[in-house]
Amino acid sequence: MILRAGFIAARILDNGGTGRVMAVFQRSAYVAFDGQLLCVAQSSLSDGPLMVRLQNLPIFCLGAEYMAPKALRRVWRPPVPYGWTMSKLCHGLAAMQPAGKGREPAEGFSRFAMEEDVSRACGSQEAKAAHMPIARLQEWLLGMFQGVECPMPVEASALVGLGPGLTPSGDDFLGGAMVAAHSLGRSDIAARLYRIVLAGKTGAISAAHLAAASEGAVSAPLHLLLNDILCGRIANLSARLHALNTMGHSSGWDAFAGVMAVLRAAVRSEGFRSRAA
Repeated sequence: MILRAGFIAARILDNGGTGRVMAVFQRSAYVAFDGQLLCVAQSSLSDGPLMVRLQNLPIFCLGAEYMAPKALRRVWRPPVPYGWTMSKLCHGLAAMQPAGKGREPAEGFSRFAMEEDVSRACGSQEAKAAHMPIARLQEWLLGMFQGVECPMPVEASALVGLGPGLTPSGDDFLGGAMVAAHSLGRSDIAARLYRIVLAGKTGAISAAHLAAASEGAVSAPLHLLLNDILCGRIANLSARLHALNTMGHSSGWDAFAGVMAVLRAAVRSEGFRSRAA
């Protein structure tokens, strides 16, 4: 029985047909339906755009066919940050430093989330490699929020596929940035970011998650944290940050670093601040 399906997964399932198991993990498996991936998972995992959460997870075999359950399901969609304002966003960002400092894992891009100065955030090996691309991307984001139409820095393409794992840190960073841009009403920025993803090279699973991010959707814990910051709700920030650890080894924090890059660019832009106030 399906407990809930993400809106992209539901869209894939609505087309029917039989899928093929592409990757198997302890609590989940990725299944391809006509080249489109969804993730079938235990109910204990978080909601997300590609997730199909089952009450009872079957035993998966790599390469086997998989017939999607036909049971009635609820569809998950990303929560909308109703009522956010620039002043609330500034309040939320100010509370992030004391709530998050020291909580970030050593791996991945997590320090970029906590350090506004990119040069002070180079902890892991992949973070050192990302230092210049992220610095250039932050400059571009600021220009875009200020209304200056400027070309995407060529260095940003180095983020695609950067780092180990099924969803590399660079990919997660770009995904978080796209989702934050959508939440701020700047789908144009998200579209420009997605172009460098399409021009780069990464794995099929990461590419599926990035395609979802280009539609403004990622795993539920990151949406809840982003919405709390946007709306200045600071009481649960520590718990929200802790929940990022459920999104993978460092994926939650890597994506959150991308979120913070966009939010910081927005508040630093006088033009965007005045329009969003």
